[in-house]
Amino acid sequence: MNNIIEEYYNNFNYPSIDKLYKLLKADGHDIKKKDIESYLNKQQEAQVFKEAKKNQESIRTYNIIKTELYMAVRYILFDEIS
Repeated sequence: MNNIIEEYYNNFNYPSIDKLYKLLKADGHDIKKKDIESYLNKQQEAQVFKEAKKNQESIRTYNIIKTELYMAVRYILFDEIS
């Protein structure tokens, strides 16, 4: 089964899980989507190019710190001018 998935994966220019599933179904192969997903998750390319989840809390914290720093610099500059 993995040989069939690997063959389609290589021949069709490394498609996504959904596209690979549709290609295999169109040719009459009885392969489950979970099998394709488990095969692709084992591939090194999937690990290298897998999108990292962004931590929203750290982004919010960064924006707060950036704003506070901007306001502090502005306060210092305007205080010196006055």
